[in-house]
Amino acid sequence: MTKSIFYSDGALPICNDCIELYLVDVDFDWREVNKLCQYADIPFVPKEWERLREMNGDKVFPKYAEVFA
Repeated sequence: MTKSIFYSDGALPICNDCIELYLVDVDFDWREVNKLCQYADIPFVPKEWERLREMNGDKVFPKYAEVFA
């Protein structure tokens, strides 16, 4: 879910599986994670990102977004 004014239905036009594949492809580079967070209109907090990544592995983004939604 996003509160971005660009997505009035609250959903990004990309599925969680595609986000996961993208993040794996870029090796979870923080610059790319930050861009994705900007796209979703959520903050990027590296410490929280890494904490949730330890708990959720490659499927971290939906959990991270849920925390900040």
